[in-house]
Amino acid sequence: MNKKFYLCIISVVVIIVIGVILVLTGTIDDNATVDSASWETKELVGVKFKLPPKYAMGTLISGNTVNGKFTGNCYQSQNGDFFIYIFQSKENSSNWNKELKEHMNNDTNSIQIIEINKKEIKIFKGNDGYSTGFFKVKNDKICIKWKGDFNNNIKEIINNLFTLNS
Repeated sequence: MNKKFYLCIISVVVIIVIGVILVLTGTIDDNATVDSASWETKELVGVKFKLPPKYAMGTLISGNTVNGKFTGNCYQSQNGDFFIYIFQSKENSSNWNKELKEHMNNDTNSIQIIEINKKEIKIFKGNDGYSTGFFKVKNDKICIKWKGDFNNNIKEIINNLFTLNS
């Protein structure tokens, strides 16, 4: 009887420890089914997107210039762990194409191609811990960058970009 009791206690402790590890690493949260109904909707240069609470506090930057080059329009989360870049003009499109080629030609990046709303999304995982996704919504070229791996929250952000701007 004592062996069964101790075995049950050990089993419960192991399950609790695994659950705590999954919660602390974000595995449960980021890979759970996502309901974006309560997410905050933002708009930048006519493009709407929804963000979960962890990315909702941030800055909209229109007409951003870096090193003398117009880089486009950007949303940056407060913690600097999530970005959306929107490229609309011809100059911006060439910047988007250049960024995409740099990611594709970087031997240290891993690439994953997924399909959302019948659109191809190219996702690159860099050695810096950030992932970057490239795709088009209507006539706009979009680049999103986030800390970590591809997960259901990122998938839903991309899905909302398509549905809100169809």
